[in-house]
Amino acid sequence: MIAVDVSEVMLAQLRTKITKAGLTDIEVVNAGFVTYRHQGRPADFVYSRWALHQVPDFWKSIALTRMCRALCPGGVLRLLDIVYTFDPASRAANGRTPAPATG
Repeated sequence: MIAVDVSEVMLAQLRTKITKAGLTDIEVVNAGFVTYRHQGRPADFVYSRWALHQVPDFWKSIALTRMCRALCPGGVLRLLDIVYTFDPASRAANGRTPAPATG
């Protein structure tokens, strides 16, 4: 299992819980949606809870794309968060924000 969080405070709490539970098979990584680079075999399951809403809308689509790319075929992405209004399809294929419409 790999646990990823951008917050050192949250990671410290997680490490304490891991130690208290006597777990040894959890890798703790300090990174965020945009900075984490998954290595190794594809994940069977990716789970995000109460975090994606903290990322600016443009980066949400990139974060979701990266999470999905980390999954193996048939893998599961479980996302629990608040609603946002950004349409990921409106992101340009090159990853840049589309130019505003004129007229």
